[in-house]
Amino acid sequence: MNSIKSISIVGLEKNTGKTQALNFFIDYLRRKNVNLGITSIGIDGESTDQVTLTQKPRIHIYKDMLFSTCEKFYREKDFVSEILDVGEDMSALGRTVTARAKEDGMIILSGPSIMSWMKKNIDRMLQLGCEKVLVDGAISRLSSSSPEVTDAMILSTGAALTLDMNELVRQTKYKVDLALLKPVDKITSMVLATLGQGVWAVERESMCVRKLAESPSVGFCVADIKRSAGIVYINGVVSSKVLKTLCSLDFLKDLQIVVTDFTKIFADCLTYEIFIKKAGGLKVLNASNLVAVTINPTSPSGYSFSSDKLKNRLRTVLSVPVIDVLKDGDIDALIPGLD
Repeated sequence: MNSIKSISIVGLEKNTGKTQALNFFIDYLRRKNVNLGITSIGIDGESTDQVTLTQKPRIHIYKDMLFSTCEKFYREKDFVSEILDVGEDMSALGRTVTARAKEDGMIILSGPSIMSWMKKNIDRMLQLGCEKVLVDGAISRLSSSSPEVTDAMILSTGAALTLDMNELVRQTKYKVDLALLKPVDKITSMVLATLGQGVWAVERESMCVRKLAESPSVGFCVADIKRSAGIVYINGVVSSKVLKTLCSLDFLKDLQIVVTDFTKIFADCLTYEIFIKKAGGLKVLNASNLVAVTINPTSPSGYSFSSDKLKNRLRTVLSVPVIDVLKDGDIDALIPGLD
């Protein structure tokens, strides 16, 4: 785990406990004496949810921690800090300011929304001395957890997703299954990594490449896919429509379907399940590293599941640790070597 330099924490829905999880791991790593930095791909740390108007947990900053946020929220912070870097990229809320806290306080985080900017921001924080960087992911956006951006991810789920526990478990398992998709072999990976956006057919033996469409969103003709192709690589957004198109192939099980990484899959759960049954599998060019799932058993409306029951249900279907950060204080046994 010491090779993990950046970790994204992403919620499956608003109020699934993402900020609680962020604060938990901030405190956990701080107590392990890890030189820590934090940033965000969205806006988080506000005292009130702007949609549900419910109270939200604030983001805690501790003395000597590094943090990155936009100029607007940097000026509004309530503690003393030392500016270390100001990014060149400009957003509607100003440039990204990276600073070291001189005392404890609270912060609203707002970092780059463009993945290449976020990656550059993380790299800069590591250069400034961080051993690990925690990235607060945007609600219902998994892009910050792409393996092209962060080394690992933590997924937050809970009662805010649905009040039906069976459906909550099903939807969470779906996202976890996507995050755990296996990578292609190294030879195939080297070939696919050279291909730009579009839908591609690759001959398995010769590795000859043929482009089927400029983009998966514009559609492609399944008649152009030959059984001999062996590999179909989709570089772009994989929608339910794309998976349904592939399902119309009689020889789908003879093909290896590959996508760039799991964050590009935007198909609904049912369509994905049908596709997997017919295709027998799906692989990714860039594999992700999901290290844990956190739960929030309480919804904003006040409805609650039993924490133990929800954890046990998820643990029966997931192969990664499941944690209630408000109850499971000592996680060393659950996620060995996270520090």
